[in-house]
Amino acid sequence: ADLSVPDYIEGNHITNKEPHKENLIGCSGGAQTWLWQVRDPWTNRKHDTAELMLYIVGGEGSVNLGGGDVQVAAGTFFMIPRGTTYGLSKRGRAPAMYILATLSGPPCAK
Repeated sequence: ADLSVPDYIEGNHITNKEPHKENLIGCSGGAQTWLWQVRDPWTNRKHDTAELMLYIVGGEGSVNLGGGDVQVAAGTFFMIPRGTTYGLSKRGRAPAMYILATLSGPPCAK
């Protein structure tokens, strides 16, 4: 099935009361894809059983890995190895940083 990410965001937009929002948008045998909307810093995240691939759909911010920040913006693709602690922080005027996050490794959790 295909999905218009901008239309999906518009229909499922994060509220001012939510620091971040996760929506599962695709799932198959060994991978899950989520739409993450990040408004407030999201720290100390880690996936012990999966590699993480991030594609920044909209907004800008930073990915914190090992104490260092990497600046990201719409169009950035980023990979995080399994077992690596990371954090996400929004910057700029957009109401959130919009991220397609694919976890590769764990069984699909519907």
